[in-house]
Amino acid sequence: MATLDPGKMQPRGAAAERGRLITPPQRLLDKLRPLSPDDPGLGMRGCDVKVFSSVAGATATVILVRATNTRSLPYIGLKGYSAKAIDCKPKTAKTDEFVDGCVVDCAGLVVDPTMLPKVFRDEGKKARDCWEKFTDDTHRVKVKDGVHVYLRSGGKGFYAVDTAKPSTLRRHHGCLMISQQDVPADFDPAASHTRAWMDRHMTYIHGDYDLYGVLEAPSGPRTEVNKQHVQTRKEFGIENRFTARTGIVKQAVNDLIGREMVQHGEQAALEFMADDIYVFTPHGKPQVIAKGRSEKEMAGMMSDLFRYAFGTELV
Repeated sequence: MATLDPGKMQPRGAAAERGRLITPPQRLLDKLRPLSPDDPGLGMRGCDVKVFSSVAGATATVILVRATNTRSLPYIGLKGYSAKAIDCKPKTAKTDEFVDGCVVDCAGLVVDPTMLPKVFRDEGKKARDCWEKFTDDTHRVKVKDGVHVYLRSGGKGFYAVDTAKPSTLRRHHGCLMISQQDVPADFDPAASHTRAWMDRHMTYIHGDYDLYGVLEAPSGPRTEVNKQHVQTRKEFGIENRFTARTGIVKQAVNDLIGREMVQHGEQAALEFMADDIYVFTPHGKPQVIAKGRSEKEMAGMMSDLFRYAFGTELV
């Protein structure tokens, strides 16, 4: 009876694994569907779809971007508004609200859920949890009775909620704002002198474009996984995770958009989340990975897509 030479044996499944790398399972490829820039539910402006496609080609990368709140998109580029920074983790509102008979324009803007609890639809608990973590992680300072601000860690600037009563002129009651300046000693969003200062030095905050991954585009069929090393650096007290080409892609996208819409490194280097993901490659049309039914399902699917469809593992 013939015997196998242990020195010539391969680990069980090694050949099948190489086969999956060369020809990814169709069940995974079926998760990648064409992206339509005209889709009204698209969490990205049509002009920015072209930007990401162009940058993917210029940098020879596969860029994955997490969908943003569609209600944030009209605020991009407007004076008095800016995208969420790396240390701004609270959620943007899904709907507007009525307060004291006045319309509060808050959909697409970061909101304090303790002031406007109904604007997150079915994500109210998640919004409250994110807000609590934000307030726990930042240095809360009392300026005067009823007025508090949140100092940014490791850098100049602060956050504050617009607590002024809503009116036809003040339509962002309950929305979070950011400033790059120090806090004025007499800061009070309800006072006229502070409103003038806020107009010059503060902006309301809308959704940003979260990078989900920046991967080296394969030049041909792969028989083994390309391991990309994740680096870390603290920014405003938050651990920013990125790979070798993240900075180049971030700068190129922001330059073409004309605004700092990409604020930090890659989400997949931290965790997988249940959201639509847009995929841009050097060649071919943009695609979308529809969100999973749960974060656990999305994590497994995205891990397999990274490994087999994109030939990459983050280490």
